[in-house]
Amino acid sequence: MRIGIFALLLVLLSVSSYAQLYADVVFDISDNGDVKITGNTNYDAFSGITNELTFKEGKNWTFILSTPVFDEYVYSVKLPKNAKFSFVESDSQTKIEEENGRLIVTAAGIEKEILMIIEYTIETDEKTKTALYYLIGLVILAFAAFAVKKYSKPSRKLDRNRFTDRQWEIVSYLQKHGIVTQAELEKELKLPKSSLSRNIETLVQKGVVFRETKGMSNAVGLK
Repeated sequence: MRIGIFALLLVLLSVSSYAQLYADVVFDISDNGDVKITGNTNYDAFSGITNELTFKEGKNWTFILSTPVFDEYVYSVKLPKNAKFSFVESDSQTKIEEENGRLIVTAAGIEKEILMIIEYTIETDEKTKTALYYLIGLVILAFAAFAVKKYSKPSRKLDRNRFTDRQWEIVSYLQKHGIVTQAELEKELKLPKSSLSRNIETLVQKGVVFRETKGMSNAVGLK
């Protein structure tokens, strides 16, 4: 008789132990495998952020959920963005849906254990990477354009009518070649030395060009 009563007490205790467990929670898996658990439950393990529910081998991730018997439960597992299933196993009826680029597995049960195994991989979003590289390229080009605009001398619009033919020939050459020596001008333009010097001096006085002595030669360039 005592043995029968003791056995009955054990059964009642076991029933009460799982009858008190309930859960209505969400397991939100991040890219690095951390799982954020939110919702209503009296099961202490279902709270906060944990990395004990996932592990990685190569490119493959595995999520494993295993618990004691619950009186009633419903839960959702949100995979990281761009994740793809390779294997799903559950002891409960499950529903799989997609929301904002994330796969979501939902399961529910009454008076049973929770068991869920999900194997998945996270695919690289090539479009996102391409867009990012394109944006970085635009930023670099914009910065380069800003630097050129800020530190380079703006090109001057010169009135052709202000100059003689020889003066304009000198100005045109300097516009194409930048700072050059007076000897180079003499050679390339085939101008007499005296005439070249006189015209450069006139252009200096007009504030169009500058002339600097460098060693044994004169450097000439547009202002």
